[in-house]
Amino acid sequence: MDNLEQSELVIAKILGLLMEWGLTETEMRFEELGLEEDFRQFFTTCIEWLEAEGIIRVKKVHKFIDGHALIERPTITAHGFRLMGITLSVGQQTTTIGAAVKQTSKDTGFYTGLGDLGGGFVGGLLKSLGSA
Repeated sequence: MDNLEQSELVIAKILGLLMEWGLTETEMRFEELGLEEDFRQFFTTCIEWLEAEGIIRVKKVHKFIDGHALIERPTITAHGFRLMGITLSVGQQTTTIGAAVKQTSKDTGFYTGLGDLGGGFVGGLLKSLGSA
């Protein structure tokens, strides 16, 4: 997996957790994503990107010297929930962004299968952002 694909997987895992948690007061740590340590370097950057795009909202991002981070009160925004309902076409498959996120959060192999079909998760998400 290249860096973009790793970033896409981290984003899908973050969104999957937030969809599962709903609108609750919680904290998020990288370890909750269930990914290998190699993915840690993308965690806070992906959080910040999702927030900058208006997909999620966080109270605060705490970055520690050892590379760990704590995300205070992350939630999906109304705009983010709207995006989760948009249809995503990758290759011959059609699904909603939300369904792809949920499936990827359970089965990382589902994500890599989507990527193999000639388009990535973030590519579909970016296209949706442009049309939303």
